[in-house]
Amino acid sequence: MTEARAELVPLLGREPSPEWTLAGFGHGSPNSNAVPGTQEGRLQGAADLAIYLGQHPTCQVPAGGARQAANEAGNIQRAALNAKQQGFSALRRRLIALVDELSLLLGDDDPAPRFALACMTFTPWH
Repeated sequence: MTEARAELVPLLGREPSPEWTLAGFGHGSPNSNAVPGTQEGRLQGAADLAIYLGQHPTCQVPAGGARQAANEAGNIQRAALNAKQQGFSALRRRLIALVDELSLLLGDDDPAPRFALACMTFTPWH
């Protein structure tokens, strides 16, 4: 995002403007064209930048670095989503294993653990 911002300065100017916000910079502060400070903000900014460059093809020719940065940000966003999905899948497998193990260990006549087990029962998603 920093490289993309540097490439866009000659086109959008150094001062904050609505164009900078459309390009994915300065979210949350209308008087800023800074690179977002959080990962979530940068991912949203990268998505906005990709849309902006698609809608403003004249920015793509002189701003080759911005286009490359937007592509890289898209790749980072996809990698983060994949990591999140893998984490959920691992958690799901562990929870299923825990429920299975507790089902084997707890007696049918033990109400307290049965209640706890019933609270953890869920329908697995595929």
